[in-house]
Amino acid sequence: MRGVLGNMYDCVSNYNLDMTDVQVRIGCTGKGRTPHYRIERGWPVDQFADEAYVYGIFNGRNHKTLMEWTTVVKDEHWSEKPSSFEQVRELLGLLRGVQPVQGR
Repeated sequence: MRGVLGNMYDCVSNYNLDMTDVQVRIGCTGKGRTPHYRIERGWPVDQFADEAYVYGIFNGRNHKTLMEWTTVVKDEHWSEKPSSFEQVRELLGLLRGVQPVQGR
């Protein structure tokens, strides 16, 4: 999760975005051991867009950008519900034994 969060932060920095502008979807076509993930825009590009704008697709094992991702990115290969920067950060905290702040 640290690698996912790091890539989300890099995306925010590189594209001069706000943390609420990015979200992550997990790949769901493999065996689930170290799934690839994609970082995308957190809102529709426009009302006619079929798919979200993808900033990058990353290898789940080493967190490096996958080079072949630009050819075909089908929405059905990714989790239906995206996770926000805050959700990923909270999950990382839980994995590290940090309790989330109540009232959110």
